[in-house]
Amino acid sequence: MKRKHYGFLALVLTIACVAGVAVYAFKGFEKMAGKRRTLKFRPPPVTVSVPGGDELREMRKLEHKLPVVAHPPGLEISAVNLSLFGYQPVKERTYRGAGKKIVLPPQMRYSVSLAFSAKTRRFCVIDGNFYQEGAALPGGGKIVKIEPRRVLIRKDRLKCWVPVGKAARDTGGAVGSRE
Repeated sequence: MKRKHYGFLALVLTIACVAGVAVYAFKGFEKMAGKRRTLKFRPPPVTVSVPGGDELREMRKLEHKLPVVAHPPGLEISAVNLSLFGYQPVKERTYRGAGKKIVLPPQMRYSVSLAFSAKTRRFCVIDGNFYQEGAALPGGGKIVKIEPRRVLIRKDRLKCWVPVGKAARDTGGAVGSRE
């Protein structure tokens, strides 16, 4: 067979396969045409026994004890170690020395993944959330300014530039500045 006839042979084989599938499907539909199949669903029998009047009175007497049973007093131990999931309990950072109370600067823990700055609009994505300039952040921070490669965040009196792709971690004034 000549090479120029390969295309024609492929076309004939394709048409034959499609015709075979069509005949098979048509015969299948023909067999099902006279039959109607419906699936009948029968709900399982529900046997719920309703408590009698005596049991209901006993249950009402115990209602005031349920909160104590559900949350026993004196157990303040967490059943799950949440630090495995990144949870850190919030503690006030203070240092007491020489009779005065010194409050350490607030923590800046924000991660900027995108910053967009145009003439009239500025947007950024911080910790996976979309914000505009001037928006309030969780934890008490506020977006002061957005530039294409960094975002200025103010928390209390501390300002910190957070570059895109990096996270601000406990700056303590190193990257930030006091107002």
